[in-house]
Amino acid sequence: LDKGQPDKAIVDFSKAINLEPNGPTTYGDYYNRGRAHFANGDLEKALEDYDHAIKLKPDFSDAYGNRCNVYLSKREFDRGVADCSRSIALDPMKAGAYNNRGAALASQGLFSRAMSDFQRALKLDPQNPLVHLNIGLAYKDQKKIDKAIAQFRKVIQMGRDEEAVTSAKLELCALAREQC
Repeated sequence: LDKGQPDKAIVDFSKAINLEPNGPTTYGDYYNRGRAHFANGDLEKALEDYDHAIKLKPDFSDAYGNRCNVYLSKREFDRGVADCSRSIALDPMKAGAYNNRGAALASQGLFSRAMSDFQRALKLDPQNPLVHLNIGLAYKDQKKIDKAIAQFRKVIQMGRDEEAVTSAKLELCALAREQC
């Protein structure tokens, strides 16, 4: 999966699941197949696999965190917030869960709560460009353009995540009318 071959990963994890559908470690196979489905953009199949992983291992914080991402992609923000909150309750050191819950809250216009989650995510992972990108997007939605621009520039300076950098550049082009 990490080698950029989600189709192959789906086949491989399906084989593992078929060998022992409810085995003691099968939750991880469902989880990873869910990640592969998500990478392919198949949100429904990803959701099914995350649901199954959670059914097999209800205390699996990563499964809640990734299911949150599915809900965010489907714009089901309340469900995303609930899953991120569950992930955080199980493992309060997950910066990604705070970041994703913050993004869901910001999408609902709950900016104060979103910023609190973003700040917590930054305390856990100060160099996470996705957190800075989401802070910038929240500032943009609040019409705090100078603060948004500063966050987008920070993402670009960090250069750690190509997709985040591209998104930040596009946001800067739109907001600052900079050379694109």
